[in-house]
Amino acid sequence: MGIRQQWSAIVAGAATVWLAVALLLSLAYYTRGLDYLVIGLALAMQVSVLMAWDLLPRLPLWIVAGHGLIMVSLALGLVITAPAGGPAPILAGLPWLVVGLVPAGLAMIIAAAVRWQRAEGLVH
Repeated sequence: MGIRQQWSAIVAGAATVWLAVALLLSLAYYTRGLDYLVIGLALAMQVSVLMAWDLLPRLPLWIVAGHGLIMVSLALGLVITAPAGGPAPILAGLPWLVVGLVPAGLAMIIAAAVRWQRAEGLVH
């Protein structure tokens, strides 16, 4: 395994750990049920994507980056449309789903970008 693959695996693993920590914090500092439900579903999908990425090493990177983009857009969309609850006690009152999903989604986009290598056949 090359250095790029190792770093992308570390970044993706850190995103998974971050989602698990955010889920535990959202349960400990309960403000609304939507937060831990969304983070829990995102964690399940994160583990599914990582398993697919491990089992299918030639998995297209746009799937991994798209998963990260979906997490970021889901968090922003739910902030706009979801009913207001009590603010999270950290990070200036952001809801727990934003605290969990946005950094994890950006990390998955970065992990896909780190693993990407230019195909030598396309270089002139």
